[in-house]
Amino acid sequence: MDYRGSYDFEKMHDKAKEIIVDYFKENYPYPEEEIEYFTEKLSLYSFPQTWSSTACGFGGIAGQAITGAQTVAFFSDGLGVFVVFIAGRFAYMVEPQGSEVIELIMQHRLPGRFDASRKFKESKILKLGGN
Repeated sequence: MDYRGSYDFEKMHDKAKEIIVDYFKENYPYPEEEIEYFTEKLSLYSFPQTWSSTACGFGGIAGQAITGAQTVAFFSDGLGVFVVFIAGRFAYMVEPQGSEVIELIMQHRLPGRFDASRKFKESKILKLGGN
């Protein structure tokens, strides 16, 4: 099964940058130019992931069918955060602690938006996407 769909990675990159910039402007006293600099180049991790329902990790009412979706995580090395999209939708922004997040990326097993706060033991969820 092809999980890639027709995702617009450039659009997701721009949205990830916007999410990071907005969060850091609201919560930290960094100069805007510094935040912009650290979001200019984001690392991209992308892989297919299988979900137990058509909600793809977002929760809510959905069909009970095994569903594949592309998971995309953008990483800002300078600010130390990942912005995660599942099936093209913003799921969450997470500040990794230790190797927890990168290990889950390498295993292609990032939690969905619905489970992120519960599944991450060490890492800190900074922002959740909508349902």
